[in-house]
Amino acid sequence: GDEFSQDLRYSFGTPDDNVSGVVGFFYGDFSLPRNSLVQSTGITVQELTSDDSTTSTSVYADIRWRFADRFSLIAGGRYTREKVQEQAQGQSFFVPIDVNETSDFSVFLPRLGLVYDLSEFETVSYLASRGYRSGFIEIANGEVNSVDPEFLDSLEVSYKAVSPDNTWSFAATAFHSTYRDKQI
Repeated sequence: GDEFSQDLRYSFGTPDDNVSGVVGFFYGDFSLPRNSLVQSTGITVQELTSDDSTTSTSVYADIRWRFADRFSLIAGGRYTREKVQEQAQGQSFFVPIDVNETSDFSVFLPRLGLVYDLSEFETVSYLASRGYRSGFIEIANGEVNSVDPEFLDSLEVSYKAVSPDNTWSFAATAFHSTYRDKQI
């Protein structure tokens, strides 16, 4: 298929600054043309020509604010708009298919966390964030179905350490994730 994507971002500050982070813009245009032929014992069960396309735009920011000697607040988010289109012609399970469907999705995905510096070389953090997998249109058993987006709410606790001479590092993270409208 055809793919084009561009991610423009601006980073500012360093982790040692009071404020640091990144802001950006993403654009992606993806297309997947397909030809599907399924036969069983000489009988054509499915013969489809299709083109799936997705156009996605996002703006995002992730900011770290050191508000006390050893504490930092991490806050950010991503706003995404997607247009998903399915065009298909042919037959599936002996049912004629002529589809030109479009679905639009808009979503805001927040991220919030707290980081505590145990020392110059060790940190612990707690982060909450939301993830997203876009919805889509599928053709199955001769039927056209619109599938809702999938969401993931994630909580994480982490510990990170680096040696004073920067020769080794260690990181451990525990996650708890909750899915909504899981796509299977």
